[in-house]
Amino acid sequence: MITIVLLVLMTVLGVHSISIIERSRMLQQQEEELLVQIRYQERRAAEIEEFEAFAHTDEHVRIMAEEVLGLVEPDVIIFRPID
Repeated sequence: MITIVLLVLMTVLGVHSISIIERSRMLQQQEEELLVQIRYQERRAAEIEEFEAFAHTDEHVRIMAEEVLGLVEPDVIIFRPID
């Protein structure tokens, strides 16, 4: 009787340990995926900070005025006269 109980107990523990190992593998894979996402988001945040710093410059204002609004500085020749 004790032998049967021990065999059942060992079987249950074996199955449970296999599921724990599988869960551990899944969590490791998930951790690796999350680390990749973190690195991507950190690079993206750095790019955003860089753009934000550029957005507050006179150069950015000039570019937006030219490209979006079609404005030019007073000394810029838009059309050349025909000779």
